[in-house]
Amino acid sequence: MGMTPERISAKTGIHSRRYAADHEATSDPAVEAARAALEDAGIRADQLGRIVVATSTPKHPRPATACPVRHRIGAACPVRHRIGAPGAAVRE
Repeated sequence: MGMTPERISAKTGIHSRRYAADHEATSDPAVEAARAALEDAGIRADQLGRIVVATSTPKHPRPATACPVRHRIGAACPVRHRIGAPGAAVRE
């Protein structure tokens, strides 16, 4: 694509990339991120109204990745949507 890491960072704000281990599911880093976000916001998982997880790499086609995230963080909100993110193209 001819895009340098610096250019991608400047255009998207993405400064790093992480790779999952073979034993990790898509929900694993999502749970870590959710827990960190809850702590930063100073709220509990049972106070959430919605959980949205966008991915093009779910471990299973069903249920939506947000379902195991909801369960593992202890949220009670319903999961009604499935969002696929086929990837983001950075254009100059």
